[in-house]
This record gives sequence, structure tokens and C-alpha cells, in this order.
Amino acid sequence: MSNEHHVHPENGESAAPSREPLPPSFLERNAGNIQRAVVVVCALLVLADVAFSVYGHRHTHFGFEGYIGVYGAIGFASYVGLVLSAKLLRALVMRPERYYDDREERS
Repeated sequence: MSNEHHVHPENGESAAPSREPLPPSFLERNAGNIQRAVVVVCALLVLADVAFSVYGHRHTHFGFEGYIGVYGAIGFASYVGLVLSAKLLRALVMRPERYYDDREERS
């Protein structure tokens, strides 16, 4: 492929050259394996939590901390809250698509 730019026939602006599709990345090739590894790690953590609650002694500060999987549930709820707050923040600060283009035209 060359680095030359092609001129658009209608308006004379240069257009980016067409590119061949990229080969699949590591993540695309191994998505299934990565997902299985995450599930296995989560299952092992749940088993460790169960084993620790049965054979160990938790030094909890609040009563609900003694339940199995409570820290995972708190983490998941925090993640959901973060995503929902990000959506709300995006709606508050989002600008129109051509916001900066219009600004340059006025100068």
C-alpha cells in the first residue's frame, strides 16, 4: 500500500486511501479462551469464599459481611452504578456532533 492520498471527485478534498482489513487481533482470536479463563477464576474464587466461610473465621465489621459472595455482589453493584452514572454524565456533557466544526467556521 502506498501513502498517497486520493482526491475526491466532487469536492476536491483528499480522501484516505482504502485499506485492506486487518488480521484478527490476539483478543479476537482468543476471546473464547479468555472468557473460559475468567469463568474458571471466578468459580475458584467462589469456592475459596465458601471454603473460608466454612473452615475459617471472618472478622466482619457489619453483620451482612458474613454472607457468602457478599463482596462480589457489592463489587457488581458498584460496577453497575458506575456504568449508569457514566451514562447520565454523558447525557449532561454531550455536545452536538459538529460542535467544534461550527466553532471553527465562525472564527
